[in-house]
Amino acid sequence: MADPSIELQTTVFAALSSIGSVFDNVPDDTPLPYIQIGDDIMTGDDRVGDWTDTTVTVHVFGSTNKTVKTMVGQARDALMIEIEMPSFSVVEYHLDSVRYYRDEGKVSHGILSVNYLIQPAG
Repeated sequence: MADPSIELQTTVFAALSSIGSVFDNVPDDTPLPYIQIGDDIMTGDDRVGDWTDTTVTVHVFGSTNKTVKTMVGQARDALMIEIEMPSFSVVEYHLDSVRYYRDEGKVSHGILSVNYLIQPAG
């Protein structure tokens, strides 16, 4: 089975782009707020089917807690849907966790994790 993470990341990027600037590799001196994606966890077991259990992690960075919490809420709304991909189907999805931190330098940091069970389309 092909790796679904590339199609999933492309779809996640498109879904989050209406919220703000989205990066998988954040350039130096990027102004706040912004969203970083690409930290995914994938597991699977071909013995029980051709599926991949993938946790997508979205990092939101901003100058205030309010900005970060607003953007995390928007990201949650954008990703808590049955995402459509060309070569894969989402069997089920659920919110894994939401966490908020204050990083060094007084930057607010929200982390949203959404879990998708994915199988090849068709």
